[in-house]
Amino acid sequence: MTDNNDLLQQRLHDLADELGPLPVPHEEIRHRTRRLRRWRRAGSLAAAAAVAVTVVTVSVALAARPTPMPVTAPDGPFLGWPVTGNATGTGLLAEAVQVWDSTRASGPHTDIHALLVDRDPVLLGPVVVLEGRDAQGEPRLAILTGTAEDRDALRLRADRPAPDPVTTRVVSMVSGRLSTATGIEPLDSRPSAWLFALGAPGVTGFGYHSTAVDQELVEGGGPDLGRRLLVSLPPGATPINTTVIARHAGAVVFRGPADGGAIGDAVAVPATVLTRSSDHARIQGSPRALLPGRLVATPDGLLGRITAASGEEADVELVTAASFSIDALTDITYRPLRVVGTGGNARLDQVPADANVVATNRIVTVDPAQHSDRLGTLTIGRVGTTGHDLVPATATSDLSRVYVMVEYEAASR
Repeated sequence: MTDNNDLLQQRLHDLADELGPLPVPHEEIRHRTRRLRRWRRAGSLAAAAAVAVTVVTVSVALAARPTPMPVTAPDGPFLGWPVTGNATGTGLLAEAVQVWDSTRASGPHTDIHALLVDRDPVLLGPVVVLEGRDAQGEPRLAILTGTAEDRDALRLRADRPAPDPVTTRVVSMVSGRLSTATGIEPLDSRPSAWLFALGAPGVTGFGYHSTAVDQELVEGGGPDLGRRLLVSLPPGATPINTTVIARHAGAVVFRGPADGGAIGDAVAVPATVLTRSSDHARIQGSPRALLPGRLVATPDGLLGRITAASGEEADVELVTAASFSIDALTDITYRPLRVVGTGGNARLDQVPADANVVATNRIVTVDPAQHSDRLGTLTIGRVGTTGHDLVPATATSDLSRVYVMVEYEAASR
């Protein structure tokens, strides 16, 4: 075996001698090796950098993506939101239940759950929102507040059917009757309306605006101030002309008109426009709402007045009709005048010499359904360039949904 190994080694040496020196010198091999290592190291760094960029990009994308709005499971027919507010551990809840029970003829309420038990230190004092069943077992929602005159007196402001627990994101109310006893018009010469809103869990802030206000209000930006909102507005603000905007982590999760007013406020009953012209419209709605003489409005202001009704349909004489005429007031100063239609447009009439009416001034009218000369006025239009022509607040070119203004007493029967 040893002889064979020696022969094999000798043969290998002979082959090496036959091949001669290597065609690639050792220095070149070492150079190529170093260069290959540099390429590999650079490739590794580039790959690492690419991975890092990818991770950062994904992280930024995930950070920019808004957090989903939390979902609260409905509690049967109720919202089921957890109670919030700064007065949940006081006797305010028991007081609110007692007031709710004593101000409804339907008897004591059961299955009561509080959504908000709060004390506002600046505006209205106590504010409470309750869910519960009335004596007939119907689910209801109540809003109670204090008053500017007596901040410790809790009063029932709204008593409504419970809202849809699946789709509701905001409970809200707009009314100028929150500074006095329930249903009473304030005696102030310049009263304020109030916008109250409570958001679902996950709402972090609110925005709002109203077509009854000339100056720009918060549209939807601003800081996140929590799930509730209570602000004062001009007396002409109503649920249909006030938009509530709710946000979650900066994203808008709700935008729409306020839910309704308070006890004593006119009720805006929706109707559908069937046909329209420059002077007249025909609408369809609840027969109980369609009575001659009632005003018809949009979120922008007055559309016209019902002149005839039959069943579920009614004729509306528009502000622009040549036969239209209505008592009006200058906004803020409340100087009396009249607005008359001209057949396709409108103008001012019987303008007092001291009214000081100028272009763009807002002209409003008292809504008889409000039982008030100041609250819930409807904008008819704005003064034009000549000082006597009027640009109507509501355009008739694209109407589909309007509102008939109905007295609270009539709407509550």
